[in-house]
This record gives sequence, C-alpha cells and structure tokens, in this order.
Amino acid sequence: MCLSKYAPVEVLEGRIAPAVTAVIGALNLNITSDVASDTVAIYLQSGDPLTLVVDVGNNGTADFSFLKSAFTGITFTDGAGDDEFIVSYANGDPTAGETFAFTGSGNAGDKLSFLGTGAQAFTNRAGAAANTGIVDFGATQHTYSGAASGVSFSTAASVTLTTSAGADTYTIAPGLISGTTGANAHRMSFTAVTAVTVDLGANDLAATVDQFTISSLTTPGLRDLTVSTGLGDDTLTSSTVTSLLLPVAGGALTFNAGSGSDTLAVTADVSMTLATASLAFTGAGAITLAGVEIANLTGGIGNNGLTITSWTGTGSYNGAGGANGVTLTGGDDTFTVTGTRAGSGLGITFTNIDTVNGAAGANTLINTSGTVFAAATLSVAGVTVSNFGTVNTPALSLTTNDDTFAVTASGTGTFAAVNYTGLTTVDALAGADKITLLAGADSIQVNSTGNATTSGITFSNIEQIDALGGSDTVTLLSSNDTIQVNGANAAT
Repeated sequence: MCLSKYAPVEVLEGRIAPAVTAVIGALNLNITSDVASDTVAIYLQSGDPLTLVVDVGNNGTADFSFLKSAFTGITFTDGAGDDEFIVSYANGDPTAGETFAFTGSGNAGDKLSFLGTGAQAFTNRAGAAANTGIVDFGATQHTYSGAASGVSFSTAASVTLTTSAGADTYTIAPGLISGTTGANAHRMSFTAVTAVTVDLGANDLAATVDQFTISSLTTPGLRDLTVSTGLGDDTLTSSTVTSLLLPVAGGALTFNAGSGSDTLAVTADVSMTLATASLAFTGAGAITLAGVEIANLTGGIGNNGLTITSWTGTGSYNGAGGANGVTLTGGDDTFTVTGTRAGSGLGITFTNIDTVNGAAGANTLINTSGTVFAAATLSVAGVTVSNFGTVNTPALSLTTNDDTFAVTASGTGTFAAVNYTGLTTVDALAGADKITLLAGADSIQVNSTGNATTSGITFSNIEQIDALGGSDTVTLLSSNDTIQVNGANAAT
C-alpha cells in the first residue's frame, strides 16, 4: 500500500513533479529526492509496527505509508540538494529485518541521522573512503556514502566510532567528532548520547600513528567518553579545556593508548595531579589512563602546581607563568635541580617551577645547577625545596646566625637536620659559626682568616673548629703565623 500527498497532479501547463518520491521496486523501497534541499524521516506508524511512514519535512505527517511486508530493503538516494535522511526509533526499529543504503550527492549538507529514544546502542564504522561507512544497530547494517555533513546520533545510550586502517587525526568539539583517516575525511555529530567511544586503532594493521584532540567536553548528555588508539606511537592532546568534567556526572573520561610509546599532552591553567593511571585537574575532573608512557604537561598564567602520586613513564612539566610548585610521591624520591627554575625527577623534566615538596619519605635533592644551595632558605637556582632529608650539592651556604655544621664524612655533613653530601665548599656567612669534625684523626688546612679545608670541604667565614677526639693535625700558612693557645687542645 502507498499513500502520497506528493502524487502528481494535473495542472493547465503540465505536471508538478514531487520533490521526494517513494516507490517499491524489486522488493526494495526506493526513496529519492530532487534538486531541492529536503529533510526526510522514516519511522514506524504509531500503534501499527507493521507500517513504515515516510515523512517529508519531518513534521509528523505521513506523506507515504508502506506495509513493511512489501519490501526487504530501504534505499535513499539524494538529489543535488543538501538533504538529511532521519531514521527515527520513536515507535520502534523502522529498519529491522531490512537492508539499508544512503547515497548522498556529496553536497556539504548531506547527512544521515539516527534519532533514538535513549536506549539504542549504535556503532559507526567509518569507511576507507571519505564520508562513507556503515552504522550497525541490531542486525541491520546501514551503509552510507556521500554524507559530507556526516552521520548524526541523537538521544542514544551509546555510540561507538571505529575508523578504518591507517593513521587517524580526530578532534572532539561541542557535539562533533571529526577528522581524517589518511586523507579521507569523516564527521560524526551527536547530542544527548550518554556514552561515546572513539576507537582509532581497531583496524590498524601496522604501527600507524593516531592523534586525538580534545577541544571541548561540553556536549549535552555526555557522561562517558573513551578514546582508544592502536599499535603506533599515539597522542591525545588537550590545550583548550580547563575542566575534565563531563556534562553528566557519574561517568568517566578514558584514554586507552594501546601498545607503542604513547603520549598525553595537556595544557591548562590549572593545578594537576599525575598518576600512572590518571591525570586530574584540581576540583575539575580527571582522565583515566591506560598504556600511556609519556606525559607532557603545561600550566598557564596562574599559580599552578603538579602533584605526582605515582608515575613510571617519562615526560615534561612546564609551569609556564605564575608561581608554580611540584609535590613528589611521598615515597623515597630523588629530584635534581638542573638550572634556574628547572629540574628533573621521576622521569619528568621540569621548567618554570618555584617550589618542590618532597612530601613524605626519605627524599634526596641533587643540585647540578652550578649555583650555591642556600640552607637559610632551602633554595637553589630560584627553586625552594621542603621535606628533603638529603641534599647533594657541591656548594652550600649557611645562615647569617650563629651556625654549627657537623662534618660526618669526607664531603658530607649535617646542618639544621639536613644531611649534605657531595660538598666541596661551605660558606658560613655572618655570625659566630662553628664546625665540628669527626672523632678520629682529622687534618685541618688553614687557608686564610676564617677559611680552612678539612674532610674534603673548604669552609669560609668560620670562627671555630671543634675537632672532637682523636689525634688531629692543623697545618698553617707558609707565612709567619701567630698561634694563641687558649687551653688544653685549644688554640686560636
């Protein structure tokens, strides 16, 4: 049966051709548009699941009606206009048991849309050629070509996008995932879809490189977003968002990087927390990580920080503007200050940082910056540190107070509950300062007033050396020296 308000009508000067035709031939329902831009929807008739409605204009009016038993396939062929063809599941599955093909003309507005009820799970398999593919729902494969405006999904439980073999470059923007596989472009729009999965590696046969960029996570209705890449050295990039929260609470943002040496590259004017299995923005959500070996992170103009709770890979952190801090894992960590506001540790290189907190654990700071570590401020090369039990530094300065430095071994000593190693010079600065040596036989070389070398360390601006026990030797200058004996085993 076929009813049509677009059936030809007689007029004085000839016939008016219908803008959209729908006819059955060879058990196939053929829907064809003309040169105009049309919107055509198909759906099951309300209360009658045996009848398919063709609605030209998607205005709720049945322009054509067909018994589903009269055909086994549905084909839509676009004319020269910008046409949208809608498969609506409002009254059930209109394509169940049918073959389906959408053939667009390749015009910019040509689109295949699927309008669900919130329960449907779709898979969109992008084809090897541009704007082609197959949408799977149930047992029906909806093939499409020439969909230059892409495939659209609305009000669905989930949509999975899989790409064909080759290097992929895709971006998620508000309501849109678009990009290329090789040189072939694809677009997928969506709204009110609860869970979206983008699988860039499902069909990769070699170590091709996939890239995915997050430019927005604000599509209404989105609760879960999963991005999976394949065998190559892949990258997920985010440089414009300051929140990893998805619009609907209770879900997850996930990056499954697969094999290869894979990178997470994030720029955001926020504080971050990095772990092997996640990256979190302070108070603004997180991304779950699997198989990510490299994390390249950058802050913004504000005062930001990076807390590392666990990390087994490599990467970089650039604090950018502001006053930026780094907090280590709480284990026995080692951090190296390599230059002005720069350092390395836990496999990560750091630039534009101002503080490093070793947190808990027996932590070691190494100074290779070529500048003096200041014990008075626990700082070196513009980096202030805290919670480091050991500092390895060639050069150390004490405070302007009356300080006591205890030599514990060659090139090693303690001051203010910090163990210093690798020392060659210690400047005691101002105050009445004292050096205590080992209890064994110490050798002291006096170099000048207030300056002496012992245990491999040259001390300056010191007023007193206590050699403690043992047979100790003092070597003076080669000039005429004056020694004042002050008491047993004591002299000035």
